Amino acid sequence: MIEIGGSTMSRVGYRLLGFLPAHAVRCPAGAAHLVNWTCLIVALSAEAQTPVSRTKDPKPEPSASVPSIQFPTNVLDFGRIVGGMVAHCTFTFTNSGKQTLEIKEVRPSCGCTTVGGWTHSVAPGAAGVIPFALTPPNMDGPISKSVRVLSNDPAQSELSLQLTATVWQAVDIMPPLLSFSFMGHTPTNPVRTVRITSKLAEPLQLRPPECADTNFQAELKALEPGRVYELSVRPLSAPSGGSSAVAVKLHTSSAEIPVLTVNVMAIVVPLIEARPRSVVLPAPTLRSRPAMATVTVFNHLDAPLQLSDPEVSIPGIRVYLQEVQPGQVFKVALACPPGFKIAPGQRGQLIIKTSDPQNPKLVIPILPPPDLAAITLRQIKVSQ
Repeated sequence: MIEIGGSTMSRVGYRLLGFLPAHAVRCPAGAAHLVNWTCLIVALSAEAQTPVSRTKDPKPEPSASVPSIQFPTNVLDFGRIVGGMVAHCTFTFTNSGKQTLEIKEVRPSCGCTTVGGWTHSVAPGAAGVIPFALTPPNMDGPISKSVRVLSNDPAQSELSLQLTATVWQAVDIMPPLLSFSFMGHTPTNPVRTVRITSKLAEPLQLRPPECADTNFQAELKALEPGRVYELSVRPLSAPSGGSSAVAVKLHTSSAEIPVLTVNVMAIVVPLIEARPRSVVLPAPTLRSRPAMATVTVFNHLDAPLQLSDPEVSIPGIRVYLQEVQPGQVFKVALACPPGFKIAPGQRGQLIIKTSDPQNPKLVIPILPPPDLAAITLRQIKVSQ
């Protein structure tokens, strides 16, 4: 320790100052304290201001020997397009890297966007293309669709492209779909009409309608020539397969919309109807109680219906018949005993006698239980 006017101070402080001797220094008592504290403050200040050399860890340089995908823009706007008409566009990209760029996959977000043959492999400095076709819905207003591009670019292994457009419905078709239901072989709504209104500046001329299905008859009438039309569709007979879907086409005078399409659907409802139309057996369980499957039978005849003698073509299954609403609604239950299994792919029939002379037997298909393992595997693949 060093004494200054009766006060002591560590030698470290004096050594930090670098100008005071190591032996005792004496000064007048009044000034001793001032010198003492001044020296300490200067020493500590000098130590705080002394720069500390710290070596920073160098950041790793990114490797230049990799591919790099570059798009001039990630958004392409079609502008105004006509609803229902196909619009085409192409995204161009370059490989600004040092290795070959591989485009592994292109995934549109919905079915209205399809991808053409894109450039799969692009050399360094070269360019590639990804063509798209967009079929917008029949609507008015803006739409936006996204597309995911997967490549071997380590910095952008997956990026998103955006397709935007403003859909304009040049011709309104209301309703856009005609549906017919047959109760047995008699249509419940024999004639349906569609109103066609043009929003084009020039008059729109329509040719006579065309329908490939001879079970339907279509007629066109001009309500306001060149602008408003009415299309009438009449079914001539019930579809033989239980249901059918056809398209009525009208060729137009417009180069922008050369063809208009009106979709028509017909469904036959049996006079003795089973809901569901087939019975799916329950999956095997560890429970001690039987596993049940049910079907409901509805009578659409004018007269009351009687059901009897239900039977199943698969051994081991018990069947129960219950009349819920006399002559009109019936419930059929199939009971599978605990541990019941059928051979993979095996099918059967539920057969019930009826009092209708035109339909003496009601036959309902029996399907095997769903393969839960296969369903789970498909769900996993979809999520990936």
